[in-house]
Amino acid sequence: MLLGHDEVLPDHVSGVALGGVTAGALTLDDWLRYQNNESVTVAIQGTVEHGSGFVGNVAVPVGHRMSARLQLDPKVRNESICLVDGGWAPLIYSLAGTNIFVDRNIVSEIKACFDNGKRKSGSEPLSDFLEMLGDKSCGCYLNPLPFALEGNTQELPTAEAVRDQLAIAVATLKQALPHIRVWPEQPFTLKDIQVLLDGYREDFSNGIRFLQKVAPSLMATTGRSRRRAAWESIIKAVQDLGLSSQHLCVAVALSALTASQGLNPAKKVLKPAAVYGPAEAYNAMWDIFLLTLLRKFQEEPPAWRSALLTRDKNLAVLWMGMTIHTFGLPNGGKPCIVFDERLFKCDAEELAFLQNLLGAENIQYENR
Repeated sequence: MLLGHDEVLPDHVSGVALGGVTAGALTLDDWLRYQNNESVTVAIQGTVEHGSGFVGNVAVPVGHRMSARLQLDPKVRNESICLVDGGWAPLIYSLAGTNIFVDRNIVSEIKACFDNGKRKSGSEPLSDFLEMLGDKSCGCYLNPLPFALEGNTQELPTAEAVRDQLAIAVATLKQALPHIRVWPEQPFTLKDIQVLLDGYREDFSNGIRFLQKVAPSLMATTGRSRRRAAWESIIKAVQDLGLSSQHLCVAVALSALTASQGLNPAKKVLKPAAVYGPAEAYNAMWDIFLLTLLRKFQEEPPAWRSALLTRDKNLAVLWMGMTIHTFGLPNGGKPCIVFDERLFKCDAEELAFLQNLLGAENIQYENR
């Protein structure tokens, strides 16, 4: 049973009402079952806020943190997918204390629908996400960093432009939804922004150059007999451009060549075409950059429970099918990207061939 922020559990109901609910990450397999109209199990945790004090015959006092497993009915559909550490989570379980990245489209929708916490008269019907944001008990942070970083010059903007765009986004969100917390709570200094941009600008520019060079070759399906030559061609482009083989764009391009054709989100994110100019490369690089930014917030201190809200199912499936280990695997080693085998489907000999090209620790796959 779902309760509004101003509702209480009916007296005749034995149970407890939970607040601050968070959910464990669901996997790519869960997503595929869900898309096939099968229910999936969500593991949640929450704090008992009120109720009878019993769940069945078990006493659960107020203030106690408890766990439960719920079935997510496939009839429940969200327009937006919440990408979290380890996979995805239903939107309704991703709001308590989560730092949610929002882009220009989301900020524009919020501005069009709300003013001072109230619905604007004549505004369009609310999407699933906006409906939840309108709830006064919504405990998430909205992070408009993607809004500020998305330039219109096919490259990352200047520090001054990011500062100005962040100020616009924060003011817009606070005017529309005063009860929602906005990140950052204190404005970034120009120095902070410059450090952030300096950490990404070269990789971003290199990714655009790389995608322009290799994307046209990703259009046609590559059979197993031609796969090694195609891989070598991509790695040659990496070397010619002086690019790191660990660049996320390289891994995504290799996945586009190697994934099962029935499940190839990398190719759909890159959108290869015979004519692939700076605009096409920027759009693809921007999507890949969002995943990099999300992972940075998830792995680096301070620890944020960060999520990316997206309506792009291809980008979502790509995220679900790979794990970016910025600091290496838990048992040590270099930074790497670990793929679900369906997104990087190759046999043992092909894997050895790739490891010879890339280095054994630079890219791996596993069956999750």
